[in-house]
Amino acid sequence: EDEARLGELLEQAKRWRERIPAGLKGILPQYFELTVIVPDQPGVIAELAGVLKEQGINISDLEIRPVRDENGGTIRLAFSNKEARERAIQVLAAAGYPARRAD
Repeated sequence: EDEARLGELLEQAKRWRERIPAGLKGILPQYFELTVIVPDQPGVIAELAGVLKEQGINISDLEIRPVRDENGGTIRLAFSNKEARERAIQVLAAAGYPARRAD
């Protein structure tokens, strides 16, 4: 019943949408993901992060997935670009952690 207020809300929403950077799929940035199956043991996450840190590879996002059995679990790592993901796959494999693209 308040047309003026509705118009204000719609205009506010329009301004907010216009601030979303072009080229993104929605508001969240695109990530390039990989998955690593790791043993269920203390320090494995720190070791993965350390191996990547030594090579200057930044992890943009990380998800620890539930342990599937006594042998280990799955960790999903995300990177801001495809090149970082590809380098991470190589670096992790060399350190004994085979990784695969999540896409």
